[in-house]
Amino acid sequence: MSEFIEQKDGTLNKMYLVIFVYIIVGLVVLGFVLTQSNQNENSVNEIGTKIGKKAPDFTVQTIRGDYIELANLQGEIVILDFMATWCPPCRREILHLKEVYSNKSYENLRIISIDIDASESIDELTTFKEAYKINWILARGPSLGEKYKISSIPTIYILNEHGNIYYKNVGVTSASEILEKLKGIRG
Repeated sequence: MSEFIEQKDGTLNKMYLVIFVYIIVGLVVLGFVLTQSNQNENSVNEIGTKIGKKAPDFTVQTIRGDYIELANLQGEIVILDFMATWCPPCRREILHLKEVYSNKSYENLRIISIDIDASESIDELTTFKEAYKINWILARGPSLGEKYKISSIPTIYILNEHGNIYYKNVGVTSASEILEKLKGIRG
């Protein structure tokens, strides 16, 4: 048998080398395919601020003193409105959100306006809520600006019933655009 392995032209050795290379390449390709499919399966449950990702959970105190936890809103469509009371575009967006909120087509819709300016007091937020006749949750959440990677206000996130980010917009979002996105969630 050793005669075959030690042939002068080395054809048998070359054949073993080729088979070995094919096996290694096959294992590498198989490993890559399995890794990719596993990442795709887990991507729906990943937490992040990109569309399709699970929205980062938080607990925030409303201006009334109640606590609301995002994870407890599963089964509801949630609009997160990141804003500040001194921001003129945020004030315009509040008017658009009022129009959306008054639309009776969305019974399981929850809007949470979150003031991310740490310098604003609960009294200022209460005055703002009364002045704009806001009927939804208003809360202070300066730390959420960083958690949700807010670079400019207003910024809204629309979350589907599973808590995944369906839509994100930086700048004023019209009521018609929000309503159109809400129709898309419902299919």
